[in-house]
Amino acid sequence: MSAALLVIDVQLGGFDGAMFPPMHNGGDLVEAVNKSIKAVRQRDIPVIFIQHSGQPGSSFEKHTAGWPVHPALDKRPKDDVVHKRESNSFDGTNLEQLLQDQHIDTVITCGLQSEFCVANTSIGALSSGRKVIVLEDAHGTEDTSAADAPLIVKKQNQRLAQKGATLLRVSELTTTALI
Repeated sequence: MSAALLVIDVQLGGFDGAMFPPMHNGGDLVEAVNKSIKAVRQRDIPVIFIQHSGQPGSSFEKHTAGWPVHPALDKRPKDDVVHKRESNSFDGTNLEQLLQDQHIDTVITCGLQSEFCVANTSIGALSSGRKVIVLEDAHGTEDTSAADAPLIVKKQNQRLAQKGATLLRVSELTTTALI
């Protein structure tokens, strides 16, 4: 059995501020995701990019300026890409089959947005019986009227840990046994 890194919705629409506020510390977030990608590639762990295809007029509307995966990410032609329309990357996609085909029993999650797609995909993976590792410092969100982004990220990390996910810092990816 093996692991895979799921890079969830790190797309231009989350950083450009056109439709909603850009991600909090967006440059740092992209850098953390890239460090995660580099660390797992060094361990021969596959990277799967999850790309949200939003409704017409949304930030992630398919084939618009906000839809592409962020160009600063180390995305390679061999990387699998899963297109989704729901918050949980397993809903209505081929992600489950892709993971089964590659005998992946552990998913490592990072990306956007902490309280939506990262949390729901992590919970979806847990409910399918997989081990889930959430990169606690490689997912993010925007400030809201209810809470600032760092607090939202912290609460989602706590929530996911309570549901059975393992929290790991990006710096620990190269030194920790993942499976």
